[in-house]
Amino acid sequence: MMAIKYDFNPRDFLEPLRSQDGFSEASFLLNYQSLKAEYDKNGLLIHQFSFGEIALQFMKIIHASCFEQNLLTEAEIRQTVDYIANELLENSIKYSDITATKIKLEINVTTQFITVASTNLINENRHNIFLDYIREIRCSDPSELYIKQLEQSLEDNDKSGLGLLSIIHDYKAEISWNFTPMDHTCEFLSCVVVQLPIKSI
Repeated sequence: MMAIKYDFNPRDFLEPLRSQDGFSEASFLLNYQSLKAEYDKNGLLIHQFSFGEIALQFMKIIHASCFEQNLLTEAEIRQTVDYIANELLENSIKYSDITATKIKLEINVTTQFITVASTNLINENRHNIFLDYIREIRCSDPSELYIKQLEQSLEDNDKSGLGLLSIIHDYKAEISWNFTPMDHTCEFLSCVVVQLPIKSI
């Protein structure tokens, strides 16, 4: 079984992290329309900054001895967090409702985990698609589903869901989803949290 959680409370998930020793956090509120225009034009995101670099600076404070003993490398941390953050951000851009204005991205570092979370607005149809996707990956063999989606991505990259599966498959991360209905609309606030054990980097 894959490490998947559904219908968790983001507050219950993130608040215990904030109480841990050595906790560091950075939060970004990003302009959806600007990011979407960039993504539509280039097919990818070209950041002026690195989310991985931010996590790396937190890690240097919390895990200084690991760097001194060469147990962790700067390149591995930077590349891993950049990959995860960009996957979440690109998914938020591709699947946000057209009425969305902001995308929130959070990076948390503790003594045991690096956590990356994205929050964005989705419509009811996308919500239902996500529910089907979550049911599939919760009931599937991780390796078999990864190979299946890898083959599917060659035909239709936008619908493959390969990015999130690669996060689970390659980095042994745990992914959690929450969908909060918005008042008086058919929209949902989607929150996706990726928790990466530092020992898996």
